[in-house]
Amino acid sequence: MKILFDHQIFSNQTYGGISRYIVELAKSITNISNSPKDICIMAPLYRNIYLSKSKDKINTFGLHIPDIPKTGRIINYVNNSISKRLLTKNKYEIIHETYYSEKDNYNNKGRLVLTVHDMIHELFPQHFSSNDITRQKKELAIKRADHIICISESTKTDLIKLLRIDEKKISVVHHGIAPPVTASDSFAKPIKPFILYVGQRNGYKNFSGLILAYSMSKKIHDNYDLVCFGGGKFSNTELNYFNFLKLNISKIHQITGDDSILSSYYRYADAFVYPSLYEGFGIPLLEAMSYNCPIACSNTSSIPEIAGDAAVLFNPNSVNSLSDSLHEILFNSVIRKRIVENGRLQIKKYSWERCADNTYKAYQKSIE
Repeated sequence: MKILFDHQIFSNQTYGGISRYIVELAKSITNISNSPKDICIMAPLYRNIYLSKSKDKINTFGLHIPDIPKTGRIINYVNNSISKRLLTKNKYEIIHETYYSEKDNYNNKGRLVLTVHDMIHELFPQHFSSNDITRQKKELAIKRADHIICISESTKTDLIKLLRIDEKKISVVHHGIAPPVTASDSFAKPIKPFILYVGQRNGYKNFSGLILAYSMSKKIHDNYDLVCFGGGKFSNTELNYFNFLKLNISKIHQITGDDSILSSYYRYADAFVYPSLYEGFGIPLLEAMSYNCPIACSNTSSIPEIAGDAAVLFNPNSVNSLSDSLHEILFNSVIRKRIVENGRLQIKKYSWERCADNTYKAYQKSIE
């Protein structure tokens, strides 16, 4: 089977979850035994670091270029032109589009496969700019695709409900998770116990709900700091919110770093909290499990599907529910032990090898 991954995500994303997913998937499909295949990532000009680091492990057509602002349209135009020309000479059975395009750029006779990661733009349009046309491009790409891969049953359900896609056209394939990363040699364990939050803090991520729950409990606030990893520095709006709630700002920290730094925080955190209103999957949940970090998370969308019995669940729309769950995970040693043990079992369900095997089956289904 000849399989092509297109340039879209690698043209636009230097780092990020989707590009990392495609790189890990391509590497793992290459390693599937007893499955003859020819795999190529065609990204004539790309700025993606994950692809650059994995080029020797994946058949890649392309040149890594610096990340220069405001060059996205030019790079996409060049990549579409070169790819279209090359694909008239080389036929692929599967073209896996790595992001959402409103039209078929390649005119190749291969089957178009698309991964749908979530339906956030459709469910939470209020959190996106009126100039953001992702939703429109996404719908066109979905309806043009011959087969769709959803990364969770929850995403599949939302896709069918919102866009009326035929269930027979969809395969559910969970993400994998990489082995734990070695802790950073430069990491200094925080002196005070802490709760860990990871990622962006905007809108549907419900960071404001977490902060309110944190402020409401004197026992939690007095005994635990809150570490926010990634997501950029606190905005003036966030800082004003902390002041409004009369929080001790010295107890709330924003940290930036690479995977080795993040792994160190997972290892030493007393709890990882995931208060999002919606997620298509939830990689941080698996990351926390892999480092034996106790989890408290929302009971919405795909989150309970991925967490299984390895978390204390709460209603993200209820500050009292969130606060009660934090109390359970922080102050009940029996629950903490059970959650960590269940996490060791739950994490075994997710691997890039399994993801690759099920994706390959989806490819086969699309050409039957």
